[in-house]
Amino acid sequence: MADFSADRLLSSADGIRGRNKKSDGTTTTESGNAGSFDEVQDVLTSLPAADNDVCLVSIAPEKEKKSAKLIASMSNVQKIHHWWKSMRLQFGDGLLLQIFFVYFTQGLRSTLCSLGTSYYLNETLALPPARSEVLRATAAIPWIIKPLYGILSDSVPIFGTRRKSYLLIFSAISAIAYFALSIPDLITTYDNALIALVVASLGIAFCDVVIDGKVVEAARSEREDMAGNLQTLSWLSLSIGSVLGSMVSGIALNTFGPLGVFLLTAMGPLFVVLISIKIPEEKYSSQENLGFCQNVRDQCQALASVVVDPICWRPMLWIFLSNALPPSVNEAMFTFKTAELGFSKSFLGLISTIGSFTLLGTTALYNAYFRSTPFRRLFFRIQLASACVSFAEFVLVSRFNVLFGISDQFFIFGDEILSDVVARLKHMPSLVLCAKICPPASYGGSWLCNYLEISKTNFAGLATAVTIRSVAKLAPLFLLSMVPETINVSRSSLASSKLNHLDQSGDSNDKAANVEEQV
Repeated sequence: MADFSADRLLSSADGIRGRNKKSDGTTTTESGNAGSFDEVQDVLTSLPAADNDVCLVSIAPEKEKKSAKLIASMSNVQKIHHWWKSMRLQFGDGLLLQIFFVYFTQGLRSTLCSLGTSYYLNETLALPPARSEVLRATAAIPWIIKPLYGILSDSVPIFGTRRKSYLLIFSAISAIAYFALSIPDLITTYDNALIALVVASLGIAFCDVVIDGKVVEAARSEREDMAGNLQTLSWLSLSIGSVLGSMVSGIALNTFGPLGVFLLTAMGPLFVVLISIKIPEEKYSSQENLGFCQNVRDQCQALASVVVDPICWRPMLWIFLSNALPPSVNEAMFTFKTAELGFSKSFLGLISTIGSFTLLGTTALYNAYFRSTPFRRLFFRIQLASACVSFAEFVLVSRFNVLFGISDQFFIFGDEILSDVVARLKHMPSLVLCAKICPPASYGGSWLCNYLEISKTNFAGLATAVTIRSVAKLAPLFLLSMVPETINVSRSSLASSKLNHLDQSGDSNDKAANVEEQV
């Protein structure tokens, strides 16, 4: 993408003239600007006609100041337009729309669908918190085994394609599952709801792996800045879906109920199906005549060569433990907020909206201030802050906030903002350090809810559960030696050579390569 800064264009204009003014008013040729004419020609040809006119004005010496003001006044909307136009020229509308809708659907799922699912389990199925926790944790299993999807799509082309066919199949599967959940009186039992939610989760997770593979393939053949633009589009699409889902969640739940929310969520994967049908994909032909078993074996060896490297498995184990040790009591807290505190759907939707905007700001905060912080120091601070925020929920459950004159609504706003900030600050360096490997829920939470006899009407043990979770968040602090002390993490030659060899043969696992690249 061309650089539209005034300094560069004015500098290029000076290069075209090829001379600088001396103090005595004469001019002298500057040999150092020999290549400036070619540079400004490239800039001019890369811009639309309207922008060429602006640049030509800047070349005229008597109008340099005026043109500089015009360029400086270019709005952010125009810059975004040029960014999107360069992306379309580089990658095509089809790939960009696929990336947008896959990640947009994930954003909707994380806010609108997540809140709708909680109400569906709590009101429609009338499940106790412990069983809801088990169901949510089971539905998250497809996200744990994502590397297997990459191996499958790389090793078993369907109708000669490794991306399009899987996108069509699993987008359709997730859309059908959400449509089934939206039909009144169709799914009314725990087992049927579990199957539908697992299938929907499987479809979204598989599409996530496939689109990540397409992003990796497209990025490898382009310049580094264009590859970064694809990642920017991915995060932007996810954020748009998250914010939009949060904004409409309260209204949608009040108007249509949880079933209507599932119907809205089904629109995302349905759009992926409609777009993917029209996008052609080159037929895949393996460069080596290998059987299925040999192909899978090579893929697993490539993944294993990365995982067994201490540079990878030690921080991966720490991230896993930091998520697995604290038991999840999210469903119990949701029931407490709705049944005990009386929070409405609109209010919870408003909280979700604030949380989504907070996540956007936290991403910018991390890039601006924490990106260069050593991993071990950053994780220590974030994990400690996470434990403190968790203890804040103990204050809410124990009603200490009322004793200090702080209303539940005001307290939950502050708690939501702090918890989202801490969660995103932990998530961002985790993505940089290694691939996201651990879901937020765990079966330990359902066991704890049962043991403490937490139900829809009995919250006496909830304060104890929150305390146990908060203390468990402190345990990973004693294992931080597993995390690299600095941000300069080098890959081992064994893992690199193995993956590079498989990549050259055309049989590399895109997801494994993406894991290694992020590490």
